[in-house]
Amino acid sequence: MNNFQKFHSLHYQPKAFLLGNVWNAKSAQIYEQSGIEALGTSSFAISSSLGYPDGEGIPFTELLYMVNRIVKSISIPLSVDIEAGHGQSSEAIIRNIESLYDLGVVGINIEDSVAGKLKPQNSFSEILRDIANAIAKKNIQVFLNARVDPFEVNAVNPLAETINRITLYQQCGIHGIFVPGAIEIEDINQIISSSKLPLNILRSSNTPSMDVLSGLGVKRVSLGANAYRSIYNDLNEKTLQLIK
Repeated sequence: MNNFQKFHSLHYQPKAFLLGNVWNAKSAQIYEQSGIEALGTSSFAISSSLGYPDGEGIPFTELLYMVNRIVKSISIPLSVDIEAGHGQSSEAIIRNIESLYDLGVVGINIEDSVAGKLKPQNSFSEILRDIANAIAKKNIQVFLNARVDPFEVNAVNPLAETINRITLYQQCGIHGIFVPGAIEIEDINQIISSSKLPLNILRSSNTPSMDVLSGLGVKRVSLGANAYRSIYNDLNEKTLQLIK
């Protein structure tokens, strides 16, 4: 079983699995050594660690460099957050995905918002369909996870907007749905009921426990940039103590 097959199968287990989000080779190695079965990059953490703003502030060539170092440092599957795709067209985004696949990446997260605003759902659906068709035609084994952002951008009715978008996106040939910001059990229940695809939730201090999420039918739980923020908040506090 190759890493893509391992990654894909994790989404169809009875219980949800934890996805450790990393920003460099060392953080990836630590997560792997802890027993976590698959990793994803945190776009915020990688950009921040290199001094770039979040929101595709990092040049794609530098993202490729970091991903290459991570892939070469681990043996477990790695998915990459490409934000809105780092490209203005489907063709450009597909080329970026091919570059990541050539490095050994087995999954992609692509989101339907830019700079805190939702993209029109129809145009984003076209991008998803173009990507899915291209990777199928070229036999590129990449798990395509669509991030649906109404909760993240504080949409007027985030649950209804999320369900509306999922209904459309899941017809485009993607493999999974990621809904960061969904934390209420009733919301998660309704999202799962609306989708035929594995649901990915972002873990926070406000989300239900892993057992509860598994019982609801969630398949993947991302740790996000929490570890990165905690480490650098701690560094900041210790630095302030040292210079007093």
